[in-house]
Amino acid sequence: MPEIIIKTNQDGVTKGDTLILLTEKYPYGNGETFLTLELVYLASRFNQIVLVPETVQGSARPVPQGVVVETQPAELFHAIGTIGRGARALSCCLMDTGFYRELFSNSKSTLNPIALRQLVLQTWVGRRIVDWLESLISREKLNLESTLFYSYWNHTQGLALALLKQRFPEARVVSRAHGFDLYWERHRSPYIPYYALKVASLDALYPVSEHGREYMLVKQPDAASRIQVRRLGVAGQPKPNPWFENKTINIVSCSYLAKVKRIDLLIDALSRLGEECGDRIVTWNQIGSGPLFDRLQREARSQLSKLEWTFRGHLNAEEVMEVYSKEPVGLFVNVSDSEGIPVSIMEAQSFGVPVLARAVGASPTLSTPGMEYC
Repeated sequence: MPEIIIKTNQDGVTKGDTLILLTEKYPYGNGETFLTLELVYLASRFNQIVLVPETVQGSARPVPQGVVVETQPAELFHAIGTIGRGARALSCCLMDTGFYRELFSNSKSTLNPIALRQLVLQTWVGRRIVDWLESLISREKLNLESTLFYSYWNHTQGLALALLKQRFPEARVVSRAHGFDLYWERHRSPYIPYYALKVASLDALYPVSEHGREYMLVKQPDAASRIQVRRLGVAGQPKPNPWFENKTINIVSCSYLAKVKRIDLLIDALSRLGEECGDRIVTWNQIGSGPLFDRLQREARSQLSKLEWTFRGHLNAEEVMEVYSKEPVGLFVNVSDSEGIPVSIMEAQSFGVPVLARAVGASPTLSTPGMEYC
């Protein structure tokens, strides 16, 4: 189960409070699937939840009763054309003293054009979000003592809450931190804008693993009291996966098809397995879509002639669980270069499916004591 950040003496939240939850896209699109379960728990503990997605793309998923989706900030953003966004972002930064402090305090990183672009965009979008939040507080006359502001990502949304704390010191602001919003090395130019400002300004930062906490403390050693692990999780299952011993080995992977997930490595390994498996039948099911979907399918066609394989595309959380509940799975494989804490592994483990994974991020913490990761 996910460790919910609410209803503890430490956080000071009680039933009846309002939660303002900043997301990247949720409930729109296919991402942030692990928020679905957490939102059920949050809805049972808050009187009202306002979901504020940064962008609105795709269809909206259903949300629990008592949850309101506020799309105005995203709609205002989309109403500005690409050229207009660039011009406004530059104009915003030229007038922002915080931008210059960040620019010069991290000059070794921000001299890189990729990092500089990231800094400019995050400054502008973060400012837009905090301006909207300030107008929301004024318009709705929010009682800040009974309102918790929660960013699901310590990215642009986390910056917005750090800035909100500067404008309203009495506001309660917290953020999770996962992978790309935590590990600098996940970016083409190893840098995350306003890292120190977020740590210094937020009331609490919640990395999803101890590995993430230790990483953050290396960069911000004075923030130990505010950086606390709050884990993600999945629901336990009443019945295990219906696997049985036979000549078929069904291998499953479940990931977004991006470079960091290294499905190319898995295809290479499966190709070798196909040469050595003798009279056994090997099947591979890849769950998930992404920018490398077509390219990886071509690689599979080229290399996997001796085994059966399927790219099943995006499946929602319920559909993934249905796969594990009905289809025999002999092994789940994760070969990512970097992870926060992979919920996909937890989903497979909840049905008793064996897991083979690389020892990256917090993946080793999901193993049974005494077992090894490769």
